[in-house]
Amino acid sequence: MPPPGTLSLIIVAFPARSRALGAFSAGAGAGVSIGYILGGVLTAELSWRWVMFINVPFEIAIVVLAPRFVAEPARHPGRIDVVGALLGTGGMGALTYAFIRVGDTGWGDSRALATFAAAAILIAAFLGWQARGAHPIMPLRLFVDRNRAVGLANMFLLAAALAGTIYFLSQLLQVGLGMSPLRAGLAVLPLAFTQIASSRAAPRLLARTVRRPSRSPEPC
Repeated sequence: MPPPGTLSLIIVAFPARSRALGAFSAGAGAGVSIGYILGGVLTAELSWRWVMFINVPFEIAIVVLAPRFVAEPARHPGRIDVVGALLGTGGMGALTYAFIRVGDTGWGDSRALATFAAAAILIAAFLGWQARGAHPIMPLRLFVDRNRAVGLANMFLLAAALAGTIYFLSQLLQVGLGMSPLRAGLAVLPLAFTQIASSRAAPRLLARTVRRPSRSPEPC
């Protein structure tokens, strides 16, 4: 899933937000398609480690070309929420480790249960800090608006479902069905094509189904 900064730049830089986000989603789907095939080729012919290095040329191209097409947004004064970052990272890291350990040892493992308790304490401390911090890394006021809260929940569920689907699908194709990495990448292409088609159709569907709020007359 894309980082929040990328989506923020798209919304600020392009007035037609629906079309811009649709084009971005289509590009992301195309990248997924290419990634499946290229990842299969690299894994089969070289090594799985090359999937880490293949990103370097693309990242260099982004650093060089982005300033030519994306205007720098206005700067706002603020400070980095170091405490919130440490609490949030520690809480989610502990929660991830606890689930991984439970999968290996079962729910009776004392270390896993202690890690779950530590994760709950860290996440609760993170939320409490975000509620009273001067520069929170995740302002809780974002969840007050119903439409924004539903959108954020949808993005969270989409990322969780997509990540799990890709992982277990690759395991099924390669371990369960005995496909090579390249064949497994080609077999997943319909999923990527569906993402591209849906992202291109979404702006048109929104334009037909979502009623825009009427603008109130400007004060004299």
